[in-house]
Amino acid sequence: MASTLKPHLFFEMMAMFVEASEKRRSRSPSYAWNFDSPSNICAFAMSSQHAYKIVAYLLKNVLKEVADFYNKCVVFNDNSFKLHPLSFHMSESHHIRALMRIAGQYCHAAFDTDVVLFWPAPADWHQPIYEGLSSNEVISSTTALHYPYVIEAVDRSRAVHDSISLPTSHLFLSPKLRYVKNGMVKTLYVNSIRRMHPRFFSSWDGIKIERIVMLDKLGMVLRRDVLHPHCPDKNYLKELHMKQPIVVESVILMLKRHKFLQAIEIRNALFRPPKRFTYEEILAEIQKKTDALWKAIVNHPGTEITVRCTWTFCRFEVPNRLNTVRGILSSEYVSQKEYDFVRCKLMKTVDSKTLEVNFAI
Repeated sequence: MASTLKPHLFFEMMAMFVEASEKRRSRSPSYAWNFDSPSNICAFAMSSQHAYKIVAYLLKNVLKEVADFYNKCVVFNDNSFKLHPLSFHMSESHHIRALMRIAGQYCHAAFDTDVVLFWPAPADWHQPIYEGLSSNEVISSTTALHYPYVIEAVDRSRAVHDSISLPTSHLFLSPKLRYVKNGMVKTLYVNSIRRMHPRFFSSWDGIKIERIVMLDKLGMVLRRDVLHPHCPDKNYLKELHMKQPIVVESVILMLKRHKFLQAIEIRNALFRPPKRFTYEEILAEIQKKTDALWKAIVNHPGTEITVRCTWTFCRFEVPNRLNTVRGILSSEYVSQKEYDFVRCKLMKTVDSKTLEVNFAI
């Protein structure tokens, strides 16, 4: 009867089998099938054509996480369970290359690790998994990036990575990014930056990235050009979007230097005048930087440029504060007294280029 089992009935039968196993595990936490060990699963898979199909089904549809077990075994599991009742292991002495290749092709996570500075090379007997990863279309590029040899394998046949999100960075941008050598990254999300080495951005040198988004609006204040001297491939990079705080001087420098960008959005540019400056000198410095910033925006060939600037500084006791502000800042600024400070706002727009300034002093 099994030899004439229609394909759709096989899948229905397997779905019922998986569901029953998961329900039994919920009632009995120690429940697991008898084929979890490397020797048992290999013996079962090789016992018949149908047994092989059952194991292949599990790897394609259920056990979509591949993990290393203390450098001794590979575990095939479902990451929604601590250990799925139908999970199993393979070892160097007991493994089936074709099934390992299937696991690599259909997994959603492989050899996921938080290790930052040291990545052991894959064991030779793991190679079928990496062969499968080379044709994997379901694992996200962000997840693959967790282990450099996984993203290297996935990248071989992936022409486009829709998005990659980098973890919090200390000293350097994730060095795993260097393993993306073939595919073009549509959007790279850069999360929190805690500390920065002079070569922080060296990992994205020459990488094909179309759009960069720096997300951390409460992170450290950047005081440098983020695209110099290390820059992704300029033939691909089109957009830069930054929520990360950055000083106005660096924004002006970037606008002058990187004419190849088509769209730039800086949401949190900060005025940082020297602390020794007087109230009047600070106002004059802000006006000077505003003029330089607007000139750089207008002169940039990009089609969409938006820069938003802010600053709050109220330590001065100044008589006639509002009159002083209006006497130094240009008439383009709208200023009004609020409590014990003056709120100053400016908005300038030409075509699709905008400068917004909002600060209190």
